[in-house]
Amino acid sequence: MASMNEQERHREEGCFAQVRDVICHLDPEDLLAAGAPADEYDREAEIFTLRIIASEEITPEIARSLWLERFYPDCLLVRKNLEVPLARALQEICISLADTDFQ
Repeated sequence: MASMNEQERHREEGCFAQVRDVICHLDPEDLLAAGAPADEYDREAEIFTLRIIASEEITPEIARSLWLERFYPDCLLVRKNLEVPLARALQEICISLADTDFQ
């Protein structure tokens, strides 16, 4: 049986991969479309992953606030109103993670 630390690490890595996929799929700043490396949004994915692992709700307001800590106020996420689909997708990961915790 895997130790708790191994289980927690595996859980966090899985969550990070899902969060990263969501952000890269949305490509909120069109950075990947412009040729940026695949790991371009890793820091943002780490920030959201920590929130999700801590079972914190991800609302559009929170998604926007966290995003604006890393990007300029007139960023594309804001101009394209992507905080809503981003928050919705991240909240689904949070719910999915909580569901697996109870199984």
